[in-house]
Amino acid sequence: MTDRYRPYVPPKPTRPFARSSGYVPRIHPVLHKERFHAGVDYAAPQGTPIPAQAPGEIVYSGFNEGYGNTVIVKTTNGYGLYAHMDGPPQARMGDRIWPGDIIGHVGNTGIFSRETTCTIRLFRR
Repeated sequence: MTDRYRPYVPPKPTRPFARSSGYVPRIHPVLHKERFHAGVDYAAPQGTPIPAQAPGEIVYSGFNEGYGNTVIVKTTNGYGLYAHMDGPPQARMGDRIWPGDIIGHVGNTGIFSRETTCTIRLFRR
C-alpha cells in the first residue's frame, strides 16, 4: 500500500455503537481464511442512524454485492466507505455532508456481513 492511500482508523462513533472488529488480520466471515481487515466494524441495533465521520461529497450511493448498501464519501483527506446499511442509503450521490449528518442506518446487507454492523473505512490521500 502506498503512502498516498494510507488507511487510518476513524474516530469512534458514540453510543450505541460498539467496536466489533478492528483494523487487524482476522478470519474472513465468508472465505473462512485469515485476511487483513482494512476497516473498523461497529455493531449497533438494526436501524440505528449512521452519522458521517468527516465532511465531504457523496461519490457513490448504492448496492455492492460484498458490502451491501454502501456510501462512499470524498473528503479533503481521501475517501470514506460506509457499508452494510439497512435499506437504501439516505445520502445520495452529489450530496455534501458534514460530521453527524445521517447517511444511512445500521443493517446486515452484503455477502461480507454476518451481524448488524456498520463497516467504516477511511483512506487518506
